[in-house]
Amino acid sequence: MKVIIAGSLEFKTARSFQKALKMYLHRTEVLYKNQLFFQAEDIFMEDGLTVTIPRFVKEPIELRWWKNTMNVLEYIAAFATSGTMSGWRLDSGKILEHTVIEPNGDKIAIKEFQHGREIIKEGGQMSEAMQALTRAIEKFERHALAYERRGFVNYRLKNYTDALYDYSKSININPRHAEAYYGRAHVHLMDKELEKAIADLDMSVKTSIALQPLYWKSRRLKGNCHMELGQFDKAAFEYRLFTKRNFAPDDSNRKALKDVYFNYGRALLELGKAEEALEAIKTSKAIDNDHFSYSEAEWKEYHDKAREATA
Repeated sequence: MKVIIAGSLEFKTARSFQKALKMYLHRTEVLYKNQLFFQAEDIFMEDGLTVTIPRFVKEPIELRWWKNTMNVLEYIAAFATSGTMSGWRLDSGKILEHTVIEPNGDKIAIKEFQHGREIIKEGGQMSEAMQALTRAIEKFERHALAYERRGFVNYRLKNYTDALYDYSKSININPRHAEAYYGRAHVHLMDKELEKAIADLDMSVKTSIALQPLYWKSRRLKGNCHMELGQFDKAAFEYRLFTKRNFAPDDSNRKALKDVYFNYGRALLELGKAEEALEAIKTSKAIDNDHFSYSEAEWKEYHDKAREATA
């Protein structure tokens, strides 16, 4: 078995941070007999009042170590005000267990953030979500997740300057917040700042993992940016990785495969790889879904170009 754990929990005060640390140390020695993946000094960051795990991968593992570690992280999350931890347990690439740990309590910053996030998820009024997320930030100014979600709301409302501010603020607070990089890349694209978008998408890839849909969304969008800049080798690299991935039926990236294969074919054609281009373009046509952006005329144009180039 293999485990991957990543994320960060933020504490509002030194008192709550120290209380979480004390409880972690106590449980490490008394309850779990040091059978945990992390020593306190590895993850408790006093200068920023956070518990931070950039990316931890271990294989093989003993099941009790996984259970002990996730249990104690969930316990100390009760003392945090914001943040999220994710853990995956896998066997031969198959996800056996996926755990998400977040603060959950009566603190206003927590409740308002959860309320704003739920409104967004359900497609509710963006103005109401904005108010809730702003209240969360007012109660906890280092709420990276609330800034990111408010950035998304501002983007949806076409307040691009405010969205850029919120996404950047989220990144400044938590430089490993992949969603904020992905969101800021979209703002850069609205301003036709393709190089800046690519830089943020690269960071989104680096701060997420391949088990997350966001990782592949970032790679796909990065490929599109390279295509627009005429960087066909870099675009082909991103598209090739995307097409090799076996997406789950409920993964939103699966719907993008038709477009990605078509664009992959276009990139390969520009690189003089006509046979591979023709295969990718044909594969695009064969995929049965309604989610694609090219026209029938465009498909025929590139199909015919690739076929002629292979003759």
